[in-house]
Amino acid sequence: MKHNTTISEIMQEVICEKEIEEITKKQGYEEKARTAKVSVILGYQLCGAVEKSESYRELEIDGEKNGLRKVDYSTLSRKSKEIPYEITLELLELTMGRCNRSSRRQVTKEYNRFIRIFDTTRFVDLNSKWKWACHQDSCSEVKAHISYCAQTGLPDKFNIGQITVGDTEYLEDFCKNSTESDCILADRGYFNISKFCHLDDAGQDFVIRIRNTTNLVNPVSYDFTADDKYNDILCTLGKDRRIPKEHRNRQFRVVSFMGSNGEKVTLCTNIYSLTADEIAELYRMRWAIETFFKTLKQNFSLKKIFGTSLNAVFTQVIINFIAYIVLFTAFSSVRFAFSFLTFLRKIRANLIVFSSLMDKL
Repeated sequence: MKHNTTISEIMQEVICEKEIEEITKKQGYEEKARTAKVSVILGYQLCGAVEKSESYRELEIDGEKNGLRKVDYSTLSRKSKEIPYEITLELLELTMGRCNRSSRRQVTKEYNRFIRIFDTTRFVDLNSKWKWACHQDSCSEVKAHISYCAQTGLPDKFNIGQITVGDTEYLEDFCKNSTESDCILADRGYFNISKFCHLDDAGQDFVIRIRNTTNLVNPVSYDFTADDKYNDILCTLGKDRRIPKEHRNRQFRVVSFMGSNGEKVTLCTNIYSLTADEIAELYRMRWAIETFFKTLKQNFSLKKIFGTSLNAVFTQVIINFIAYIVLFTAFSSVRFAFSFLTFLRKIRANLIVFSSLMDKL
């Protein structure tokens, strides 16, 4: 009978040591340690992400508990500061590509489209100040920009930076590898008229919430639906002189309605084949990414950032995303009769057994 599957074994199924070594060389980082190699340090951090470690001392204990080679906490701290976060970022991209390919084959498209949701989330440390990332001299925080596939339940693009970088900076970058069957959903943070025009020119479908104060110029009724609870129009967005001349008279479809909390919701889209009700339902799928952020922050090691250097902080955040993606893929590959949160508890207690994950990727 097969022994229970540990966290480190699941991680090694998706990311092997040879791949880590290749990425390390590619990033120009020279391995000097004989035992505390990059693969070992990342193995500790992955175990710590799942075990919800809150310090390097706990990280040492949790790694050994999962069968990793012994490394003391001071070495873990030093190496986390020293290893470039670009290594873990490339590992995350590799993991997202590998796991999303398998998940996309298994899901069905809704509205004949894959739904990609763009949003950002912040990771804050109130107890320490990072000189490179202090906000208003009160707390330290970084921001992760995510592209998330609603049907697979996994992120497919990721970027991390300081909070001074605006959300719209990543809008076109995240859309570069999109296909015609993708539809982009985003909140008001991604409102940018010029970028909407670029997306429309590229044939990229989108439903993005805009500010209720946006000036809607020359509105024309778009009577695709007779439902009185929707205001469905074609119009030009604003009279901002900063908008290039070629985009100033561009018309978009704008659907507005009252949300469940009584707040007015105004959506801009270039999709004309769906009813206003279907556009509203499409946008409501955006809540999936909020659920993803909540699950990630509450069930992985992100409540306490125990590094202070840029490399240590970025690496810890990225590692937690890798851990989530790998474990969610492992959970989805087998039809368990319990929830993902129960699966995490059983993994921590070493109560899970399943066959090779690589066969399913």
